Amino acid sequence: PDQLIKRQGKAGLLGLKMSWNQAKAWIQERAGKPVNVEGVTGTLNTFIVEPFTPYPSDTNCDCILQQVLKGNMILFTHKGGVDSKAPKITVLADGDLPSQAELKSGLLSAVPSKRQDALVNFLARLYSTYVELHYTYLEINPLVCMESANGSPSIAFLDMATKLDQTADYLCRAKWAIGRDISSPVNGSDKVFANRGQSMVFPAPFGRDLTKEEAYIQKLDASTGPSLKLTVLNPKGRVWTMVPGGGASEVYSSVI
Repeated sequence: PDQLIKRQGKAGLLGLKMSWNQAKAWIQERAGKPVNVEGVTGTLNTFIVEPFTPYPSDTNCDCILQQVLKGNMILFTHKGGVDSKAPKITVLADGDLPSQAELKSGLLSAVPSKRQDALVNFLARLYSTYVELHYTYLEINPLVCMESANGSPSIAFLDMATKLDQTADYLCRAKWAIGRDISSPVNGSDKVFANRGQSMVFPAPFGRDLTKEEAYIQKLDASTGPSLKLTVLNPKGRVWTMVPGGGASEVYSSVI
């Protein structure tokens, strides 16, 4: 499932080494049904199916890009499991993109030399994409670098978690929409059309489905300059209070 669920393997929500028919049956058994994960109950409705990629343990790398106070931080480890001791570099918000030489010396000194060029090229392009699309967090775990059939290193990212800056919708709307549209690669076309409907859907946390009213306000928020937010705390509440402030009125639904 692709629904902001952590530790899916421990929850029995990860199917491995299945044929396409087996994968469809696995999804049909679980789709639309409630499941409890670490005390939170929600309905499964979104799944990812991807080719199974076996890899040697010594090719497992992890990478995190995240926003910090003065810019962005890139953390990388060649042994898997990013922690506080992982090699890292900080890129200032008003600074230049890191060069491949800076990435290689700052992050990849412990990586076998035959894999460094492939990894540094990937990291440079990854960071450029991270900045261009206004991510605030991006983690790839595992990031696998292994030899391909022709003997040259190849990169595979097998699991990823990301966060986007929702306030950048007016800047990135067309680019986000292109990223969500699978028609171009499926049709084998290199043409890109920017008008693809809603650019991005920001899901609610697992176990909390948006009401139709919340979904409507979220859609308005994404398409207008003002900040519009609605959270229904108690759907059965009947008392509303209005608090003035800042020249506008804030409305709070009562939880009484």
